[in-house]
Amino acid sequence: MLYDIAIIGAGPAGLATSIYLKRAGFEPLVFEKDEIGGLLLNANLIENYPGFPGGIRGKDLVMLFKEQLSRTGVAVKKTEVKKMSLEEEHFTLTKDGSEASLRAVIVATGTVPKSMGIEGEANLVGKKLFYEIKDIPQHRRKDTFMVIGGGDAAFDYALNLSGNAARVDIIFRNERPKCLSLLEERVKKSQNIHVHQKTVPLAVYEEGKHIKITCVSEGKELVFSSDYGLVAAGRTPNTTLLPENVRESFTIREDGSTNIPGLFLAGDVRRGLLRQAGIAVGDGILCAMSAVNFLSRGEK
Repeated sequence: MLYDIAIIGAGPAGLATSIYLKRAGFEPLVFEKDEIGGLLLNANLIENYPGFPGGIRGKDLVMLFKEQLSRTGVAVKKTEVKKMSLEEEHFTLTKDGSEASLRAVIVATGTVPKSMGIEGEANLVGKKLFYEIKDIPQHRRKDTFMVIGGGDAAFDYALNLSGNAARVDIIFRNERPKCLSLLEERVKKSQNIHVHQKTVPLAVYEEGKHIKITCVSEGKELVFSSDYGLVAAGRTPNTTLLPENVRESFTIREDGSTNIPGLFLAGDVRRGLLRQAGIAVGDGILCAMSAVNFLSRGEK
């Protein structure tokens, strides 16, 4: 059976795209391998999304998105699309042992975190060291955390964790953080967040029930210890699902369409550093409008 369109990813861009397509009379297939909401699930407080004068927690905004999906009749299938291939007249998605054929595909797979690239890191990922707040096990108020990174995400993560943690240490290599000034001010006012600038991570290891990270700061070696570590060292667009021959040569137009007829990209996967919920939502709607035009023309 040949379906009209599928959306891979259910973050803000994918959700906005699916809602628009549903209202336009299409039945989009929506696939998400993790939880609905994408990076919103990591966000402490979203303050620049219109409609919420006092800001809104990321998880609360995701709940509203889910409610709108339910009201619109959009179903998100929790499944991983493992491969996408481009046939002569359609796309084929391979997922959980089955395949689906599509006239069009919108890739809204977001970004993936960068590693620190230090000794011992790979051995602790998913145990004591994480790249997403949503992946950290249920923790207690007496637990301690290390956040490695000096940007917006790192400081927002620290603020998010501080409400239910005994102590949070932020470690970054630069002399000054690269975050919004308001995040820096909030961290300064916090009673349990401690900032360590000009501190370079060298190695990370597990000792007993704790994770430890060896750093060098102004020529001196320091060792930090905590219950969990959270890495916020940047992110990169997640384009690994695209066929290799497409990934090497495709171009993206402003409306989200590409030089491959029927292939569209929306949200962080194409916007890179411009990771804002409002941008992703607008981008998703623009991409959906472009996809509707493509499908309505009956192109192959």
